[in-house]
Amino acid sequence: MELEDYSDVASYVKSHRGSMKDFDMVIIGQTTGDPEKPSWIDESEALGCTWYAEVMMGDDFDKFLERIVKGPF
Repeated sequence: MELEDYSDVASYVKSHRGSMKDFDMVIIGQTTGDPEKPSWIDESEALGCTWYAEVMMGDDFDKFLERIVKGPF
């Protein structure tokens, strides 16, 4: 899905439920890890997403730990 598609999902849910109250929407992706490069987490929140799950592939524990320490960028 593209980021803009989440707005469509939120609209669909609202049209069938009446609101987004008590409904969570999760977006899954990978952020840059660089505070100088814009992240799409804020934009996804504005589109109605309430949770974000960072995708990290592979088996390099040190790489994962390094990315976690950088924070949500």
